[in-house]
Amino acid sequence: MILRIRGNIRESLELFKKCYRLNPSNVDYLKQFGHSLYLLGKHKAAIEVFDECCNIKNDDWEVYLYKGLSYKFLRVFEEAIVNFAQANNCHKHEYTYIELGRMHQIK
Repeated sequence: MILRIRGNIRESLELFKKCYRLNPSNVDYLKQFGHSLYLLGKHKAAIEVFDECCNIKNDDWEVYLYKGLSYKFLRVFEEAIVNFAQANNCHKHEYTYIELGRMHQIK
């Protein structure tokens, strides 16, 4: 995560991928891998990773938030709305309400 904060997102991505391969039952590594893909603008790949996260643990609001943001950038607004709403079902957070409101304005 330090590498990502310093702007070395690609290197961070590779390290999270390696960590996940070492311990595939740890959803946090997979989530951070998806977050790095999101930050690199690889939204379709990020969605696939977040889908896998949901298969392992389906109550993490951040997974649904970033999945919704990825759909937002792909301009698939219906899926973005569904994921922001799911994020709020897991944990109510101001940011997801803001994004949900933005999606309804666009739609």
